[in-house]
Amino acid sequence: LFRVAFPYFKMDRAHFGAYGDYFWPRRFELIAHITTGTIPLLIGPLQLWFGERMHRMGLHRVLGRIYVGSIAVSSPLAMYLSITSPNGGPYAMGLFGGAIAWALTTGMAVVAILYQNIQ
Repeated sequence: LFRVAFPYFKMDRAHFGAYGDYFWPRRFELIAHITTGTIPLLIGPLQLWFGERMHRMGLHRVLGRIYVGSIAVSSPLAMYLSITSPNGGPYAMGLFGGAIAWALTTGMAVVAILYQNIQ
């Protein structure tokens, strides 16, 4: 995070390095994607820990809502960034595929929770 993602938050084209021409026009979408994509990555292990241990279920539910909300924002942003990628190629396809996978698996989890299919 510190080496790869956080330099984009400096809002200076020079900190975008070799990718300045590529990311600078969509810097706000990129920063929103980094922010909302990082949250579930940090919350996910906590969710597994609290959910499997059945401890602090109130906190588990709150973190789950934050997790789902973050993915609901981050996935469409990733799709947008991949579709508007000037070079396309493997980067764009991987970003789009990852966004679809993250949205689908999270959606499947939400549906399972709503139907109380929790094992």
